[in-house]
Amino acid sequence: MDKKAYNLKRTFEQPIVMYEFTDGLKINKGLRVDFWITFIIIWIVFLLAFLYLMKPLIMSISGLMFIYFTVAPYYLTKYVVKLKQDGKKLFFFLWDFILYILNVQMKHVKYSFDEEVHYQNKKITFK
Repeated sequence: MDKKAYNLKRTFEQPIVMYEFTDGLKINKGLRVDFWITFIIIWIVFLLAFLYLMKPLIMSISGLMFIYFTVAPYYLTKYVVKLKQDGKKLFFFLWDFILYILNVQMKHVKYSFDEEVHYQNKKITFK
């Protein structure tokens, strides 16, 4: 009998879906957590843009406020959730990128062969 390693890649890439919130509240299709968190963040960004920048433009056209606060964030959220950067989901890529910015670029660390270079500012003298 062949023993093969089970590929967990597809399993770990599945989104987190909530079907039951309390004993009385159950949803048949479920709610994707990553979709709704992204939707709320995008909706808040749209709200802030509306309050400080876009209010005269959106209020001037009737019906545009409904599209601006429902349809646009929905489709933008669908697009953002499907994005993959370097083979990673967007949230994991952004987390790794923020760690890189904080740990490497802001510290001005130089690396050579995956090791931190010490004494990079010291002058080298030969005898």
